[in-house]
Amino acid sequence: MELLPYVHDGIYNATVLSEGETAELYKTFYSGQEYRISICGDQALPPVHFQVLDAERNVLYDNKKNKFSSSWDFKLQSSQQLIISIQVQTSDELSDQILSGCVAVLVGFMNVENSFDQH
Repeated sequence: MELLPYVHDGIYNATVLSEGETAELYKTFYSGQEYRISICGDQALPPVHFQVLDAERNVLYDNKKNKFSSSWDFKLQSSQQLIISIQVQTSDELSDQILSGCVAVLVGFMNVENSFDQH
């Protein structure tokens, strides 16, 4: 699973997107907590571009700068609502069909009880 060792927040966020389509998810994140955002796209789709933006739409993370990485780990200094913007890239292959498929946004947090060494 792409979230391990993070614990899934239990909320299912997924949609069907076609090439070139964009979707946004608004989610609150809390200060001091370690998070992982993981994007899972249908295998038939071109790469999924995702950005994490703050309320003023400043880009905090852009996976295009990391070879379309599927996840990002982070910790915030203050609690805030962030925008997770996902876009399916356009395929380079010439085709009469527009590719579409399911794209899921998984959010995980570090379970404090599991992050300490057991002695």
